[in-house]
Amino acid sequence: MASNMVRDTKRPQMPTPQADARSQHQFTRLQILLEDYDDVIADWVEEHIGAERAGMWGIPDTSSNVLADICRQLTVPGLYGKRPQVSHVEGSAEGLIGVNGLLDKAGWLSSMPWFQYLAIGLSDIFLGVDKTSAGLVLRIVFPHNVHLVEDPNDPSKAKEHWELRQRFDPNTNEWAYYWDVWDVGARDSKGVETSPPSYRVIEGGGDKLDKTHLFFPEPMAFLGADYPWRTADGMPIIPRVHYQDADTRMLWNASLKRGIHRGTLNSALYWTYVGHCARDATGSYVMVAGLDAGTTTVNSETSSTSNPIYGQVPTKSKTVGPGSIEFFRLIDGQTPWVHEVGPGANLDMLRAFSDQYEMKQATRMGLNPSDLSRTAANPSSAAALMVSAEGKREYSRQSEVYFRPKDLELVRLAAIVAGNAGLGSFPETGYSIQYHQIPRTPTEDQSFRDDLDWQRARGQISQVGMYQATHPGVTAVDAVAALVRVAEDERELLALIAAEPPSEPSEPSEPSEEANDAELPTLQ
Repeated sequence: MASNMVRDTKRPQMPTPQADARSQHQFTRLQILLEDYDDVIADWVEEHIGAERAGMWGIPDTSSNVLADICRQLTVPGLYGKRPQVSHVEGSAEGLIGVNGLLDKAGWLSSMPWFQYLAIGLSDIFLGVDKTSAGLVLRIVFPHNVHLVEDPNDPSKAKEHWELRQRFDPNTNEWAYYWDVWDVGARDSKGVETSPPSYRVIEGGGDKLDKTHLFFPEPMAFLGADYPWRTADGMPIIPRVHYQDADTRMLWNASLKRGIHRGTLNSALYWTYVGHCARDATGSYVMVAGLDAGTTTVNSETSSTSNPIYGQVPTKSKTVGPGSIEFFRLIDGQTPWVHEVGPGANLDMLRAFSDQYEMKQATRMGLNPSDLSRTAANPSSAAALMVSAEGKREYSRQSEVYFRPKDLELVRLAAIVAGNAGLGSFPETGYSIQYHQIPRTPTEDQSFRDDLDWQRARGQISQVGMYQATHPGVTAVDAVAALVRVAEDERELLALIAAEPPSEPSEPSEPSEEANDAELPTLQ
């Protein structure tokens, strides 16, 4: 399957054939998510039905994009549709995580809805933290530009991170591909460093020579003890956070959505055929034999078919369409004739099949069929498939497990980079994050609280546990602090009430005789 990346002759291949195949697949997936996959679907249609039939069908229909539709539905509002609450017990952390903090200024929260959409669709994506004179910069790094070397002690983690990017070569005054390579080094069983960590810039092709000196005045400043990306305890890290939509304990999750990936392409193929049949259903065409039509244009492709008597017999095919008239020669002795051929496709059946195929692809994302519906009744809707609020809520609950540790890792990385850049001193750990959730219905909310009360009454959950259940993402420390504040507020309120006894209500005064007289009804 061709793609723009394949046609970029200057782009170097991945270091291994396996990595190159994975990169090609993930780039194609990205094109689908960006809804820029005309070349991909054109090649897919031609591969399945041949060039001649593809020409008859016309321009492929890319309006059916199941993968993009479902990923967009699941991430609106998703985890980041409303601002997550990131907190820390130390007030100094506000300069990093607070409103107008360094992460805010770097565009973290504004870019995360789009980032989550890509993360779910691609299954692998990276977010990096860099520094400039203006502050922190967040970089979305697409997986087709990354090669990872796994840690021999943990195959789910990377020891080396190779990022392919273009840099302006000061010697040639041209843009060229280079690898940014982070290597965290190695340590023995006692924690002694046996291989120093490093960061290098390596040329993209050829012999992959070290070109760090072309872009940094002190290229050795990123080696060994001078490697700047380290945690507070001195452990070297890679300044890129690898987000994944499932914990498979593998380095890459690229194969997880191959089913819906191909299903999306097939769905576009089927809807392209439906469109072709709809155009043909606008009328009929006529076949005429034995009558001269004068000058005609014949478009045929010669091939052959096997006949049990005559062997290989040449055959011809012609492209026909509504409103056309096709003329044929008569065999000796035959009578001239005219025959009208009407539409041959059942559009209702084709449309129903394509609809069902789309719905089936959505279930490959782990959604319950009862949480899916079509928007055919609403012509103003841009999405072909709709996910219910309960389906979105359940998917968000599942996603929190994978996104929360990565978001906290990103905050730690931002604190490290900010400290190295002299932008402030912030704690690296101890953060908690609470995501927005789609509100429950009143019935769902009452059932949830009744269940917590039932567990509390039987000693199966503490007040801290109840607080965490109603505030997902809050740590036990933060929950205790919140409950202590509530208790202190209650004690303070009771003390204020006890210190100021309520004033005695005054007895109502006796009404005057005039008032009594005024209240009596007047007889007419």
